[in-house]
Amino acid sequence: MLTRVKKQIKKREELWRTIGLLILVFVVMSFVSEHFFTTRNIGVWLNSFSVYGIAALGMTFAIIAGYLDMATPSIIGLSAVVFVLSMEKLGLVGAALLALICCALAGSITGFLVAKFKLNAFVTSYAMQFAVKGVGLVISGSTTIPFNNPKLTMLITTKLFGFLPVTFLVFVAVMLIAQYILSRTTFGRNLYAIGGNKDAAQSVGINIEKHQVLVFAICGLFAGFAGLILTLRLSSGSAVQAETSIMEMIPMVILGGTSFSGGKGGAFQTLLGAMLMGLLFNAMSLFNVYANVQNIIKGLVLVTVIVSDKYLENKRHRV
Repeated sequence: MLTRVKKQIKKREELWRTIGLLILVFVVMSFVSEHFFTTRNIGVWLNSFSVYGIAALGMTFAIIAGYLDMATPSIIGLSAVVFVLSMEKLGLVGAALLALICCALAGSITGFLVAKFKLNAFVTSYAMQFAVKGVGLVISGSTTIPFNNPKLTMLITTKLFGFLPVTFLVFVAVMLIAQYILSRTTFGRNLYAIGGNKDAAQSVGINIEKHQVLVFAICGLFAGFAGLILTLRLSSGSAVQAETSIMEMIPMVILGGTSFSGGKGGAFQTLLGAMLMGLLFNAMSLFNVYANVQNIIKGLVLVTVIVSDKYLENKRHRV
């Protein structure tokens, strides 16, 4: 029995490491700051990472399959401006559907280019980031467009029990759907196979090109949904409102235990990674760290995450 437990712990080593680190940081912050463990601040913490966490869930699909979608921030902005501009003519549901379709289509274009022409996913999605951002700026006139619906804004900014944000509950609900797809469907299992060994996956009949298009479409869809939530929360839409979010989303995914090399990870791990990143930023805010210094720290966190992921990957290969 003890041996079986040890094997399970070893199998999910990264997951337990993240949970342990999350608990440690939470406990330490509770002692070092009298303002941390309050209902108000817990609500601020949970709300701070939920929107970008939804987009990070889409990115999780891509990274598990061995790809990275750098266009996600621009797609969030595209969703915002399409939603706000089409609201008057199409109504709430119609505008939301149009925004999601546009974002999934943008992701699909990246996936098609990668699959059809065997292009590097990082470079292709990075180029698409500028293209999508340009479209968003053109149709919005390079301005921030106000969104006037007080009831919806009040709903999305509501905190249950005085501290639990609706945005966090939405994040958890989307995470559960993503986790089900990844762990309980053939499509999800195929992504792990592709990320683990693309040649082996192809040899057993998995259509690599179809999955490439679909995984980038999912990235776009999740980013589009994040853009809708962000628009409701801010009461405005802008093509550049999530411009630097990539520095937060990638660590959310990797800190949870999803590897850059592909083939491992999951949506629940991304939730844990997002909570850990949110704790870090919350701590910086509580200690009044300047915005420019926060950007330096975000960059250092991103580099540290990339280096540590590579170190752990090499360690696993040696074993």
